[in-house]
Amino acid sequence: SQFNTAMKDATTSNAANEGAYWKDMRTAQSRLNENMPVVPLYSMVESHLVNPKLKGVEYHPVGENDYTRAYLEK
Repeated sequence: SQFNTAMKDATTSNAANEGAYWKDMRTAQSRLNENMPVVPLYSMVESHLVNPKLKGVEYHPVGENDYTRAYLEK
């Protein structure tokens, strides 16, 4: 009931108030985590061996690495 109340408040009475909206959303999230924990069944992970002499690679947090400026250090 606390989760439902927080979600209802976030999407109706507090929808225009950013601070109150996010407070309600955090309350809903904590209630959901306490009562219905979610365990991922699958997690995508990749492992890469990287030569320590490889320089200039841009590693992006979304997983798209940019090798266009990559070079091997001598």
